[in-house]
Parts: sequence; structure tokens; C-alpha cells
Amino acid sequence: MKGRTLSTSQARWRGRDAYTLSNAAIGLVTLTGGGHIAEFSLEQDYPPVSPLWTPPWETVEPFTYRASRHASRYGTITEGKLLSGLAGHSICLDYFGSPSAEEAQQGLSQHGEAPSA
Repeated sequence: MKGRTLSTSQARWRGRDAYTLSNAAIGLVTLTGGGHIAEFSLEQDYPPVSPLWTPPWETVEPFTYRASRHASRYGTITEGKLLSGLAGHSICLDYFGSPSAEEAQQGLSQHGEAPSA
């Protein structure tokens, strides 16, 4: 289809490693850390507004979360590991909700491993 060429490229989104995917109609930004879909926008004749949530705090790559360094800012392993890197749309895999005490001891956090890996 003419004018519908798909392009992808490495990018940075608020200091985070990302990829952009776009064509003449839409633009999408996905974060490599946690795989969050951080931004979605219409490309033609619309203001650059994303319907996805942008955290009001600075985020980090979730695999860099260390409770000793980040708990005071983001919270303990249970919620902090997820909150440190959360942006836009997050997919919960392997479980939804809080980890069991045993899972938390193994380093798992809110909503499974996927959004923190």
C-alpha cells in the first residue's frame, strides 16, 4: 500500500532504551527494559498526544533495580521493581498481583517477572 511504509529504529525515551515503530498513520514506542509500550500516537494532522500513561517520576531500566539503592525512591522489591521502570502499557505474565513471600525472596515483584526483566 502506497504511503504505508513501516519503519523501525532504536531510540531513547525519557533516557531509556527504546524502539520506535511507525508508518504514515501511527507511531509506537516500546521500551526494551520490561517491554512496556510507552507511547502510541497518530501521525497525521493530530496533536502528538499519547493515550498511554506517563509516570510523573523518572524511571530506570527495571533490570537495574536494587533495593539497597532504589527502595527509598520506588519502594521495596514487591512494588519498587515494577514502579522503577513502569510506563505506558504493561503486560502481566505468569501472575497478576503481589508475589508470595517466597517469590519476593527470589526477587520477583508485582505482576510477574515480565515487566521487570
